[in-house]
Amino acid sequence: MKTTLIAALLLATASANSAEPMLSDFWSGRAVFSITGESLDTDTRKGLHFLSDVKQPDGRYAVFYIRNEGAVTLSGTVFPLQSVGLAYTRDWKTFNDAGRVLPRGVPGAFDERIASFADVWRDTDGRWHMVYEGAGMTASFPGDIGYATSSNGVNWTKHGMILKHSGNGERGNNGTPSLFKEGGTWYMHYHGFDGTDVRVFGASGTSLTSLTRMNGGRALVNTSANGFDSGTVGKRSVIKMDGYYWMVYEASTEQPFDRARWTSGLARSRDLVNWEKWQGTGGPVLPVLNGFGNDGPEWVTTPDGKLNIYYRKPGNTTGRAVLVWNTAPVQEWLYQAETHLSHQVGRRDAEGWSAATALDGSGYLSYGPYTTSISPGARSATWRLLIDNHTANGGTDTVATLDVFDANANRSLVTQNLRRGNFSQANAYQLFTLSFNALAGQRLEFRLHWKDRAYIRQDYVRVR
Repeated sequence: MKTTLIAALLLATASANSAEPMLSDFWSGRAVFSITGESLDTDTRKGLHFLSDVKQPDGRYAVFYIRNEGAVTLSGTVFPLQSVGLAYTRDWKTFNDAGRVLPRGVPGAFDERIASFADVWRDTDGRWHMVYEGAGMTASFPGDIGYATSSNGVNWTKHGMILKHSGNGERGNNGTPSLFKEGGTWYMHYHGFDGTDVRVFGASGTSLTSLTRMNGGRALVNTSANGFDSGTVGKRSVIKMDGYYWMVYEASTEQPFDRARWTSGLARSRDLVNWEKWQGTGGPVLPVLNGFGNDGPEWVTTPDGKLNIYYRKPGNTTGRAVLVWNTAPVQEWLYQAETHLSHQVGRRDAEGWSAATALDGSGYLSYGPYTTSISPGARSATWRLLIDNHTANGGTDTVATLDVFDANANRSLVTQNLRRGNFSQANAYQLFTLSFNALAGQRLEFRLHWKDRAYIRQDYVRVR
């Protein structure tokens, strides 16, 4: 069949939206992250990134960051010495440095060389909880997770190591922990390094000193086989919004990491265990760079109510990308059932294509068009359909199956069975939408398999 593409441009304007965009808007393409141009260097003079923030009752934000304290040479290799510093801000543009608040450990301790990459949670009882990455001066302590508490965010008491690297996925080290508390349960996500790749793992429990690894100790967010996060799915930040947990994470291609390509990616979850990566624009939410940069991301909601990603720029300075409405034209592909799609059953009928129980056996009312033109990203396919009877047999009959199918991979990307009762009335068109991620290299079909149980007519399928 000759494939015909009809493309339309629909202008999505910000004026149609009265509120700030949410991450679900970004996922569907209605919003984008816009990189700001202002300098965010602070008086720490080292840049403010790999951070964690806590908003205080007086309106100030306590911002915890990596505090660099020189370097040490071990077996001929130079390693940084790092602790946790604290800065305060009200506007996220100017910061007052309060200095070091969590020192490195004593000689021989697991955190003698590094006590940094912290995440902090202020609980409802006013107590502050910090998890951090610790590394020592010997091969025995290549990277493990420590815990500290405070009553004011300034004076901290260490409680030692709470999660030692273990298992195949963490045999190199673990660290860069992030905290989330839901009800009475703590969820700590962290990186595990197996000597080759960095992946996201998790542990949970009612106490941070008694955690159990999630998912049987297997990675929660894995590296891809190839692409922007084939080597690293690492330091991350998690928030809850729109019924999902959203993780922004640093990502890189494969080793050597100092020559890899770095950026940040996005994933979402309903339960903090099973995560789905965003695949729009190929996956990354920030531009991909050669070498370190556009990494170490952190969610920050600024006083103006806008959601931001704060991240490390090249040269160890701080960058910010703000979530804004997408005002660019949105692409649309429209496939008319009677002219652009192929058929196993049925016939041309008015403005569409239909099949009837008295005339046809079950089969594909429409399939194809085997298009390679759908741009990568979060997409939706919408079928315009009508049925002759939506109440027979209590509306429980399965009358059709819709699916988006990648012919190159020979697999369905998303599927939905339609029952009579899914139609709200008879002999009136209704829209049915499936969401999917389009990737480069796919050859896509938008199919309707008819079950020979009701008259159904299709007008078109529209992809956005």
